[in-house]
Parts: sequence; structure tokens; C-alpha cells
Amino acid sequence: MHWHAELFARADPGARFILYHIPQVSGVGLSVDLVERLIDHAPDRVRAIKDSSGDWETAAALIDLGKTTVLVGDERLLHRAVARGAGGAICGMANLYPERMVRIVETATEDPELSAEVSRIVAKPVIPALKAVLAARSAEPARERMRPPLTSLGEAERATLPMQEKTEA
Repeated sequence: MHWHAELFARADPGARFILYHIPQVSGVGLSVDLVERLIDHAPDRVRAIKDSSGDWETAAALIDLGKTTVLVGDERLLHRAVARGAGGAICGMANLYPERMVRIVETATEDPELSAEVSRIVAKPVIPALKAVLAARSAEPARERMRPPLTSLGEAERATLPMQEKTEA
């Protein structure tokens, strides 16, 4: 709480924040209790929370707080989250399938093929995997460039990725 309160105090008074819960990357999660205390401390500054934990119980608890917009980062949870009241998502697959993502938000219905594709991508280092797919599908190799400390995937890791979009029969 203290770190965030200090950040709010030092930032421009007009700044608004989206809290970001991604414990598998940051090594530190934002508990539901902490999120609630941060919102109560600065209700005019916290605009949303992005939950990239991939844990449905966490997403549901954040939504159930009812205190701020919840955006999920795991597309496989999106249909359940919007049905429960989430505002939407901030996610990598929107770069590949914006129309499909909109359909999930509008209908609160899972796209099983998209969920399977997400599972194949997140089984690898996510950012390099997503960038490899984007580069292959756009025929723009520069899109795969990584900045340290990230590195591109090797050929064996790339072999199981959905490099070509499936076409409807």
C-alpha cells in the first residue's frame, strides 16, 4: 500500500492509473484486499485493474468488488469475465483477432479455437511467441525483434505455434 500511495502522491495530480496484476512476471501480486484499499485511498485516480494472473478466482473476486473496471489479460477467461461484469480485456490476441475479441465481449461466449491458440502461445515465453506469430502472419520480420533481456524463440519452440491463420472451409 505504501509504495502505491507514494506513487500517487508524487505523480501529477491529474494522472490516472490502471493497476496491473501480473504476479508471474513481477514476482509480486496485488491481492484483492490491496486493490480495494488502493481504490478506497484514491478513488478518483484508479481507473481500472488489469488482471493478467490467469486465475479465474482472482478475476471474479476483483469483478465482485464492484469498485473499478476490471480488464482481463487472459483471453481464455474473457467470456466468463464479461458475463460477470468485467469491462473487457487488454490482451495480445487482439493484435491478431480484433473482431473475434469484440465478439467475445459482445456475446460473453467462449471462442474455443481462440482459447486453444492462446494455450499454445502461453506455453512458450509469451511475448516472444506472440511477436513470432505476428511477424509470420504480417510478413514483417521486424515485428519479431526483441529488446533485452527478452530473446526470440528458437526454431523448435516456433514449430508448435499457429504461424498461419486457419481459413474457413
